Amino acid sequence: MHCKCIASPRKNQYHSVKMMQGMDFEETFEQFLDRKKYDATENALFSMVRIAFKAGWLAAGEDPLSAQPVIQLIQRKSNEMQE
Repeated sequence: MHCKCIASPRKNQYHSVKMMQGMDFEETFEQFLDRKKYDATENALFSMVRIAFKAGWLAAGEDPLSAQPVIQLIQRKSNEMQE
């Protein structure tokens, strides 16, 4: 098992931090991002940021926002897809 030593901010002692064997950082991070829990958390965070921005917008005296679609799906006719 590989270990990395880091200095503690409170003490000048070193602590060992166990690193995952056989996986580098990017691969592990990619697996983390592919989880459904990450998607749900990211959506919740985006909603909170939007709500806070909207509150600031309204507090600054700007006009209320009108509802707008976030995603608009466009369907092609079957003969357009073959061209």
